[in-house]
Amino acid sequence: MAHAAEPVILRAVMFQDSGKWVAQCLEHDIGVQADNVDDLYGRLEVVLRLQSKESVAVGHAPLADVPAAPATYFDMWDRRPKGVTPMTISLDGDGNGGGMRSRVELALCA
Repeated sequence: MAHAAEPVILRAVMFQDSGKWVAQCLEHDIGVQADNVDDLYGRLEVVLRLQSKESVAVGHAPLADVPAAPATYFDMWDRRPKGVTPMTISLDGDGNGGGMRSRVELALCA
């Protein structure tokens, strides 16, 4: 019997900029913004799913063609308060369970 693959862990910083909430992934340069945190979570999930499907559609592994974020965001992660709010997102590249399961760790950064 095949075992389900462990989820890939992605990290994202979350902060406010000019009145908007922003989430920026680190391992892949993918970011979203919204008026509130609930919408931010939803938008991040949608964008990660769509980008994953797009990568698979051109013959790559999910998100493999998206480079890492700029170093500024890694610095924000390193300076974050140590409270991390895990959020689980399933990235399904082909709609039939053949995609990549991912857990996104969001850290609130100033």
